[in-house]
Amino acid sequence: MAEVTLVPTRFSLVRFDAERLGGLLDDLADRVGLPATATVRVEVDEVLPAPLAVTLADVVDGRGEVWCTGGALEDTTHAGHLDEGKAAAELGAALLRVRDRLGPGAFAAAPGDLALTDTQRAAWDVWTDGRLERLGVPVRRGRRRYLFRLACGFSDTVDETFARLWAAERLTWDALAGMVGALPEPAAGATRSRPGAGMGPPRPSYAALVPEPVAARHPT
Repeated sequence: MAEVTLVPTRFSLVRFDAERLGGLLDDLADRVGLPATATVRVEVDEVLPAPLAVTLADVVDGRGEVWCTGGALEDTTHAGHLDEGKAAAELGAALLRVRDRLGPGAFAAAPGDLALTDTQRAAWDVWTDGRLERLGVPVRRGRRRYLFRLACGFSDTVDETFARLWAAERLTWDALAGMVGALPEPAAGATRSRPGAGMGPPRPSYAALVPEPVAARHPT
């Protein structure tokens, strides 16, 4: 079984049970097929609560490095409490992306999470959630489709690409990046947002939400 280490070993700012969360990680590592020789460090930043939900999944010096905000795992109806369903989907996706990066080779050329464009990240998330659903991990397909549309645009072509990514069993990094690169650019003056949603400030890039000390530990 892969060696998955949870940091911290005890939570003080949120009411997460580290032992229970560690058991969930072990189950997910087995379910997503992490190699038995893999070593993964999973850090949960309990300082950053909901609605800030950000997760990084990289490989550094041959070891999986996952960082996520506590808000990505938190029950939005009970502040400070773990939502096990949300945690299973979020951490399962992170471990699956680590497995992608570990090889053999298909995603070795993929940029680090902080170097991905928002559209590349959105596409990888779609492919990941599609596989998680087939592994029996409950995911929110409708929400993932909406986030993909926000990143890539609202069109039939985008929806067709979403369906292809969701159903794919195997992909290479070049194939995934190519699918995103083939999507049409918005018309001049338009934005990649739902019709009528142009009011208010633009959404920040995913990478912009990561604290600098954390970014320094992840490849760009």
